Amino acid sequence: MNEIDSNYKAYQLAQKSYQNLNQKYRYDRNISNTYRLQYNAGITGMKDWLAALATEQNSELSILQAKYDLLRYENAIYQSMAGKYQR
Repeated sequence: MNEIDSNYKAYQLAQKSYQNLNQKYRYDRNISNTYRLQYNAGITGMKDWLAALATEQNSELSILQAKYDLLRYENAIYQSMAGKYQR
């Protein structure tokens, strides 16, 4: 029972992390879009826009990692509830 509880708590933390990273990605995407518009208008340099774009892509990769962790913890819950897990 303790294993189920610890896996479920880890799953809940992974859910919160996933939600936070999704929100951060939306912010980074908006910032990247703003820099793109400013670059097209000649206000900022290409370096600023590319840096914002790289930040957006890093956020997207973080979301993928968080989703993987979420699935891994969900699987651990099922394994601990069902006993031994075999493929």
